[in-house]
Amino acid sequence: MTEPDSPETAVAVAWVANNEVKYNFFHSMVEMLGYDVANEGRIWRGGYVGMRMGTDGLVDARNKAVATFLDLKRADWLLWLDTDMGFEPNTLDRLMDAADPQERPMDGALCFTQRETAGDDMGGWRCHAVPTIFDWTHHKDQQGFAVRWDYPANTVTPVHGTGCACVLVHRSVFEGVEGEVVVA
Repeated sequence: MTEPDSPETAVAVAWVANNEVKYNFFHSMVEMLGYDVANEGRIWRGGYVGMRMGTDGLVDARNKAVATFLDLKRADWLLWLDTDMGFEPNTLDRLMDAADPQERPMDGALCFTQRETAGDDMGGWRCHAVPTIFDWTHHKDQQGFAVRWDYPANTVTPVHGTGCACVLVHRSVFEGVEGEVVVA
């Protein structure tokens, strides 16, 4: 049985931001921390890795955040969150319920990106929500990621790729690729 204060039950939260974060992220983070303290205390024990993105870019900042997480050794799980979105206070619990260090060492929430599809004739853009669920596909002599438009609702489903908007990653995933570009 896992001890309540062990790294196996702790979760570090990581994000990368420039000099600002959106209010919905700040509000959601405060609500999630309050929920965490009143319940499992996973984040309270695991801490956080807030990384500023400088001129070296997003990929470098994410890799530095992972290196910091690996060095801290306070938690076996890292919850990545994008700073331009909101989330429910129990998001971590829902992800942890579906995650497993061996069977599902990466577990992501269903998130969407906005694709600008056309001008709106008022100086803005019409946007289309696109799920961040990707399958690796082959078409003739080309291959790459394609959006999966048809996915089951409220179901854990295997994917070939997703974004870092809201994803829970076990330490073993990062240790398996240590020294390489880890998070793009």
